[in-house]
Order: sequence, then C-alpha cells, then structure tokens
Amino acid sequence: MKPVHRAFTWFLAAFYLAAAALVQLVLYPHVAVGTRALYSVALLLYGALGVVSVRARPRDVPARVFVGAGLATALTFVAYPFAPALPADAASTVYVLLFNAPFLLTSALMFHMSAVLPEENPVVRQHPGIIRHAYVAACVLDAFGLLVYLNAAHHWTGWLPGTQAGAWAATRGMVMGFYSAATLSGSALVAWSGRRAASTAARRQATALCAGLAPFGVFRLVNFAVPGFASSPVFQALEGMVIFLLPLGMFLAVCGFRLFEGPVYLRRGVLTTLTLLLLLAAGFTLAATVGAALAPQMSAYSASAVLCLALGLVLWPAVRHVGEFVDTLFFPERLLLRQLTAQILERVAESTDIRVLAGAFTATVSENLGVDAAFYVAGVEGAPFAMEAATGRAEGYAPRTLLPPASADAAACAGPSAACEKAPFVDVVPIAFRGRVNALLALGRKASGESLSRDELRELGVASVQVAAMVENARLFALATRDGLTLLLRRPVFEEQLALEAARFARDGTPFSLLLFDVDDFKRVNDTRGHLAGDEALRRVSGAVAANSRDMDVVARYGGEELVALLPGATAEVAAGVADRMRRAVADVEAGAEGGPLHVTVSVGVAEMEAGLAPQQLVARADAALYRAKHAGKNRVEMHGAAAEVGQHAVGVKAEPA
Repeated sequence: MKPVHRAFTWFLAAFYLAAAALVQLVLYPHVAVGTRALYSVALLLYGALGVVSVRARPRDVPARVFVGAGLATALTFVAYPFAPALPADAASTVYVLLFNAPFLLTSALMFHMSAVLPEENPVVRQHPGIIRHAYVAACVLDAFGLLVYLNAAHHWTGWLPGTQAGAWAATRGMVMGFYSAATLSGSALVAWSGRRAASTAARRQATALCAGLAPFGVFRLVNFAVPGFASSPVFQALEGMVIFLLPLGMFLAVCGFRLFEGPVYLRRGVLTTLTLLLLLAAGFTLAATVGAALAPQMSAYSASAVLCLALGLVLWPAVRHVGEFVDTLFFPERLLLRQLTAQILERVAESTDIRVLAGAFTATVSENLGVDAAFYVAGVEGAPFAMEAATGRAEGYAPRTLLPPASADAAACAGPSAACEKAPFVDVVPIAFRGRVNALLALGRKASGESLSRDELRELGVASVQVAAMVENARLFALATRDGLTLLLRRPVFEEQLALEAARFARDGTPFSLLLFDVDDFKRVNDTRGHLAGDEALRRVSGAVAANSRDMDVVARYGGEELVALLPGATAEVAAGVADRMRRAVADVEAGAEGGPLHVTVSVGVAEMEAGLAPQQLVARADAALYRAKHAGKNRVEMHGAAAEVGQHAVGVKAEPA
C-alpha cells in the first residue's frame, strides 16, 4: 500500500473516532443514551469499512464510492445539530448552501454505490448517465434549498415558505424525499444485480446491502410522507435502529461476505458474538427509549432496568439458536455439509469395499455442492494414488492416478502451496487418518464456473474427518484383498467368490461362467522393453478388462500375466460376448513406455458351469479353451466345447525390440 493510502486510512480512523466521540458526548444531549450509542457505533462501523476498503482496493472506483458514502454520512451526523439561520450576509448564505450538501451528496453516493455493487448493474452499464444525473439532481436540490432560505429572508414570492421554521421544514422534507428515492431505487438496483449474479458470494453481498438500504429508504419515505411522524415516540424508538442497520448491512457485506476481498474476514465465532451484541444493543435501545417515556411514573433508570430484565427473560431462549441463525445467514455451506456428512455416513456405514465407499462419497459431494469430484486412494508406499470413483464431467477428464503428496503428513495437501498434484482439478482435499493421508478428494468447478470457497473447503475437510476411519479400513481391506499392481482382486479372494457362486449354482441352478485371460507374448514384452514396460502393460490391460466388466462381475489377477473373471448369471454365449468386448478394449489400449507406444492383446478362454463340476474343474475347462485360443492365432476368444472362435482374428504384439 502506498504511503498516501496509508496516511488516508489513518485520517479515516481519526476522523471517525472524533465524530463518534462528538456524537456521544457533545452534539446530541437531548437524544436518549441508547440512541446516541447506536449513532456512535454506526460511525465506528463506517470508519472500519472505510479503512478496510482502502486497504483492500485503494484504486477501485466502487471502493472509493463506498468510502465516500461513509464519509458523507458521517458529515451529516456532525452537521445536523447546527441548523442554519436565515441568511443575513454572505457567510451565512454560504453556510446554508454547505449545510444541505452532505445530506444530498450522501443520497447521490448511496445511489452510485448501489449501481456498482456488488457488481455493475446492467441498466447502469447500458445508461451510465444515470449516475451523473443523480449528482446533478443533488446539486439542483442544494441550490433549491438555498433559494428557499433566501426567499424566507427576503420574501420574494409566496410560493415558498416565508419563515425560518417553514424553510427548515421544506428543506428537511426535500432531503428526506431525496434520501428515500436514492436508497429505495438503490436497493432495487442492488437486488437486481444480486439476482442476476452468477456467484453465490455476490448474491449474499447484495442481500446484506439490501438489508441496510431498504429499511432506511422506507423509514425516510414515511418521514417524508408523514411530517408529524418525526415527533412521535415510534420515530424516536426506530430512528437509531434504522440508522444503525445501514452501516451494519454494509459491514456484513464487506467483512462477512468479502465484498472487496479485504484483509478482514469475520469468523463464525466473531459473527455469533456480534449477533449477540446486536440483540443486546437492540434491547438496550428499546428499554432506554421506553424507559424515558415512562420517566414521569418512575425514574428512567428504574424503568430501563425493569425492561432490560424483561427483555432478557424473553430473549434468553433465542440465544441458544443464535449459532444456527448465524450459520443459516452467513455459512449455509456449513449446514449443507452437515447434511452431506450425515448422507455420506448413511451411504457408506456398512461398506468395506473401497470402490463402493468412494463412489458414495463422490456422488454425495457432487449432488450437494454441484462440483465434479474424483476419489483417489493410496496404495503401496510411494505409489501414485489410484482413482476409485469419479462423478460428473470428471469421469471424462480425471487421470487414473494422482501423484502422492511430498509428505505423508496431512498438512502437505493443505493451503494454496499444497504439495499434492492438482491438475486438472481446482482443489484437492486430503483425507487423513491419524495424521497420514490415505485418500484424496479432487474437486473441479461448479456449473457456474466458480470454485469452492475457502469456507466450503474447510467444512468439507471437517466432513471428510468423519469418514477417514472408514476410508482407512476399506483401504486396508482393499490392500489385503487386491493386487498391488493391477488393483484387481487377489487369487484367494477370487477363489472364495468362485466357491460361493458354485454353491449357489448347486442350490438353485443359477448359471455362471468363467473367463480366463492371458496377455499374448508377454515374455517378449518383458525381454525387449523391460519389466517396467511389462508392468505398465499389465496395469493397462487389467484396467481395460475391469472397465468393460459388468457391475456384478468379479475380476481378479490369477497369476503372472493371467487374469480371471467370474460372470454370475451368464451363459457361455453371453460370457463370450462380454469376453470379446474386453478383448477389443484391450487391443485399443496404448501403454506408454520407454521405446515408444506399446500395444498388447489377450487371448480368452470361456467355460460355463455345469452340474457335477467342481470349481477347479471349471477353471481347467477355461484354461483348456485359453490354450486353444493361443494355438489358434492369439487375440481371440474360445469357448469350451465350441469349435469356432468368437471375435476377429488379429496379430499380436508388433513392437520392435528397444
């Protein structure tokens, strides 16, 4: 920040502190203590807003207009007690002209502020002269006010008031009318801008600004339309609160909803405390005002004390709900993520399958927050995190793996300089159990193009803590049951599933078939391209087979370069069709390796369960069919007992030696 801007912030702080002290101690002795306190707090809020806005956006025109509106409003507090007398000389004439200027300028600045915040209104964008007309109207009305006072002094015409009291009433009505017109039209512009805004933050900012502008405009409209309203007890009770609401709405827009993305941002605890203080201030103001009205019957202090006690008893039950009110108003994502956490727990509580758990987690996040999501789980030490589930557009662009964080510590993925790989995602939320990252939740953008806010990410991190233990249990279960290289089930797990399916076949005759895969010429791949290329090829083959299996199918690594698939409910013909789809998918896979792209193929043997067969006999039949596929030219599907192949004959590996 430049020295001139720093000096201006110091000037703002000193000016508003002095103005608040004058209002509280000197300028308004006839006003109730509670109302004076609200005036002073309003001035301090304007001062805080000015300092924050200058520090955040010193060169931004909307921020400058915002600061100017606060300064002009503060001048009205200071100038109001010094009502002008009828002009008798040049100095008093100039004072009459200057007295109305802060009030009218405040209205014009409020309208200007409403036209450009939280973002420029479409009407103002098309007709920028509207803002200029507001300032011209303020100058014309200021000149008209001077004319009213001069006419009262010199009696030029009977169309205008001829006394000082009449001149004061006329100019006050003029100012109130301009106040109400500027703030009500301004609140309409802000509401329009907020309704059309694409971002959630802009809509919240517009709501906060309208909450301050609209009551102020309505109050001044009633004051303008009903001249006797200013002398009523209701006016005295409401004026302080309405005047206080305007800077409060602005303060919430800036510090609660980050209107200028300033350095000051109120946390939930601070907002809860401020809400409680606001309730107390409202109660104190009401008690002090009513206490003053009851003073003829009892002392003002006694009446105020009795009313404060009564209000405390009435408001105490509401205090318990202040936190929920603050969350609803300022942190709706907190409530949303509480529901999200409950839904996640409900979906995954009984699952030990990491893929089911990951799918439920990402689906719930995507449904509730409207973002693309992918879930990556840690494997063996140092290996990339493997994707287990993806939703939305992430299914198309999410990589199969993400690099692990530089450190196993959960802090490695936190903050803007996170050590986790993010591309092509916007944010990555680490899921850690006992300080060790065991999964990553990768997040894209919302449909509006926004990324998740810092608060949403923080709350999502809190929600992920609730399921971290389940993720770890499922991850460890997967490590125990899945092959580390291919991420398919291990052979012992597959054999258990095969035994269960065989028992079901013996019990009710439900058909099922077995597929046995072997990568063609895999030894040549290892010998000519190296074992790393062979591992990558086997990993890609396994991914293609798993991706083209049915949801009910069980795919496993049987040993070496052999894979096996169990197809419940499938006859041999259906199984052969599935096997051929898998074979073609493998043939289309390109494994990147040193020495250039690598293409591999598989041969597949198919066998259907029959009465009297043991599980191992079924495997032997599939193995025999695989043997025939190998000797018939490879890259083909053979069924047990069938003479013809299913699918197209093709040549195996074409890669040259490295």
